[in-house]
This record gives sequence, C-alpha cells and structure tokens, in this order.
Amino acid sequence: MGQVLIQKRQSAGKWDVSFGGHCMLCLNRDILIENVIKEGREELGLNSSKSDVVYLGNARYVSMNGNNRELLNIFLIRVPNDQMFIFHDGEVVAIKWVDMNELDKFSGQLATYANRQIAVSFLKRYMFDV
Repeated sequence: MGQVLIQKRQSAGKWDVSFGGHCMLCLNRDILIENVIKEGREELGLNSSKSDVVYLGNARYVSMNGNNRELLNIFLIRVPNDQMFIFHDGEVVAIKWVDMNELDKFSGQLATYANRQIAVSFLKRYMFDV
C-alpha cells in the first residue's frame, strides 16, 4: 500500500492530510477540480492536471458548536515520487510521507494531528479498493 503526504499547518501547528479552499455553492465537479489544482499549486507548489485528481466522495460537516456547516468534497492528488514541494503562501511549514496505518493517529492524538476522520476514511477506502 502507498504512502500519503501530510503537512504541518502554520495556523494550527498540527499535521494534516488535507489542504482546501472554499467554493461557495459550487456543485460542478470540473470547477471543484480546478479549485483543487489551484490550492495544490498555491499551498504545495504542485503542478497537477485534471488527470492527477481523483474524486473520493463528499460528506456533510457540522462544527461542534454548530456555527459552521459545509459540504466537503474529498479529492486525492497523485504526485510523482520526485515531486518538489514549494510552500508559496506560508500556510504549510513542513511535510512528510507516512504509511497508511499512521493515519490512525488522526483520531487519537488531536493535540498533534488535525481532526480529519472523514477525509482519512475516504482515503483508506480508496487505497484498499485500488
């Protein structure tokens, strides 16, 4: 099974499996994919194309206090082993490749890892199906 790139976020200081942006009221998958490519370029310096992006699914998210409600669209970007990463906008301060089993830490060590159980579950399902 492959590895997953995780990144340490400047704002929270936690390791995270995802980066993202907001696409208000957008249900058009082509526009969402363009947004994924744009965010990957801005945050990690990725030079991705539509063929590198895999749609994994969507899920509704409501914050603990109920103030934030979103429809999350979860994507995977395939990158080559020799991919160079450039942190253009300062949101990402460090990266590392981890084995899939390390993603279980995302639910058990919330002081160190962002709470991304939804994204991790979609990713694991995809990795086991491939």
